[in-house]
Amino acid sequence: HYTARGERVFRGAETGYADLVRQNLGPDNVNRRNRSGLTPLHLAVNGGHRRIVQMLLAAEADVNALSGFSAVAGRLRQSALHIAAMNDRRQILRLLLQNQADVDLPTSEGQTALMIAAQTGHCEALRAAKLAVGRDSTRQS
Repeated sequence: HYTARGERVFRGAETGYADLVRQNLGPDNVNRRNRSGLTPLHLAVNGGHRRIVQMLLAAEADVNALSGFSAVAGRLRQSALHIAAMNDRRQILRLLLQNQADVDLPTSEGQTALMIAAQTGHCEALRAAKLAVGRDSTRQS
C-alpha cells in the first residue's frame, strides 16, 4: 500500500525536487515500487537527477533492483544501470558503479548495460565510467 510520504518520494525522484525526497525518504520507501514497478532510483536515473540518485544510494536503495514493465523501461525489466546506459547518464553511471551496480546483470531479455549502451550509441560513456571506478570487465584476457 502507498503512503503519502512514499508518493512524495516518487514525485520528487521523478521531477528532480531533491528537498521533497530528502524530507520524505525513509527505510520504508527507499525501495518501494510505484504502480508501474519502478523504484525511486529508477525514476531519478531516468530523469538524470544526480543529487537525488546520490541521496537514494546513501539511503541504501537497491542499486540492482529490476523495474517492472513500464513506459520508462519499455517492455524490459531493467536496473538503474541499464536505464543510465540507455540515456547516456555518464555521472550517474559512475555513481551506480561506485555503489556496486552489477555490470553483468541482464534485463528480462538478456541484455547487459554494455549491450544497451552499444545499441544506443553510448558505449564509450559506460566504458569510461567503468574504467573510472576500476571495474572494466570488457577487457580481453
